Amino acid sequence: MPKGDTVIVFDCGATNVRVIAINRKGEILASESFPNNTRPDHEFPQYRIWDVKEIWDKMCKASRKVAGQINIDHIAGVTVTTFGVDGTFFDKSGKMLYPVIAWQCERNRFNNEKY
Repeated sequence: MPKGDTVIVFDCGATNVRVIAINRKGEILASESFPNNTRPDHEFPQYRIWDVKEIWDKMCKASRKVAGQINIDHIAGVTVTTFGVDGTFFDKSGKMLYPVIAWQCERNRFNNEKY
């Protein structure tokens, strides 16, 4: 196959963290995934957060496994997809200001009685 025919997809979802290598025909060349799960918030143990370091470590581990199964000289691009609803804020230096609150966390429940 010609160079530049492989795309690496990093996908961080609520149930799995995965990395997939696909070619221009949409065929999966290699893939690796690990279960994803929330953790108790360190400051508020009754609430749930995403452990960003744990997710990053899983992404790195999965990408190393996928890269070992393909010709990395054929990589044309990389794309990243993540949760649609969870996020956090960073300061100008790149420091995360607050943990990523999971959508399953009680803090995200809408209280109809207030409105």
